[in-house]
Amino acid sequence: NLSCILTIHDVTEEKQLEQMKLDFVSMAAHELRTPLTSLKGYLHIFVRDYQGSLDQKQKTIMQRLSVSTQKLASLVDNLLNIARIERGSLTLNLKPLDWIENVKTVLVDFMDQAKDKKLELTVDFPSKVLPQVNVDALRINEVLSNLISNAINYTQPLGKIRIRVERIGDEIITHVTDTGNGIPKEALPHLFTKFFRVSGKLEEGSKGTGLGLYIAKSI
Repeated sequence: NLSCILTIHDVTEEKQLEQMKLDFVSMAAHELRTPLTSLKGYLHIFVRDYQGSLDQKQKTIMQRLSVSTQKLASLVDNLLNIARIERGSLTLNLKPLDWIENVKTVLVDFMDQAKDKKLELTVDFPSKVLPQVNVDALRINEVLSNLISNAINYTQPLGKIRIRVERIGDEIITHVTDTGNGIPKEALPHLFTKFFRVSGKLEEGSKGTGLGLYIAKSI
């Protein structure tokens, strides 16, 4: 004696619109990448050939240009990754990797940022030799870089950031901890959602797009 009402919605147009958005994002990102690559290349050549003849003010300008160009390149890469993830076409090329050496290599890119912000960046590796891990080096380093970058952006000057690697059973676990304000409890359920940005004090730490953690978790 059970009755029910069935409501059926045709979502064909919504799916088509979603696909159009993905196609547009992918196409726009690809078109942006070509001139951006040329810009990065010419900038690198200019700095390499004329570094000695630039005064301090000019060097500062070139450094800021380089940083802004790199941020734009990262944004374009994120848009391409979003399109791949949504389509289910994000592929991984798994190969054995020395994880400790890999972490050290990634950290090199962040030492200057931490130093400029007067942050104490420490690492803690296990004394025992770890087995190699089977990962896609390019993708897993996107994850690692995102976590370290967030720690730097959201930790106040004179704060501390600690990178710790440990082995538990068959897993190699990497911890990234900092002395920043932390994430509000109400924001935790939305942390890995596309374009989500924590409001309040944390919003002042960085002007990101809210894509980093979504891409990191998807990888």
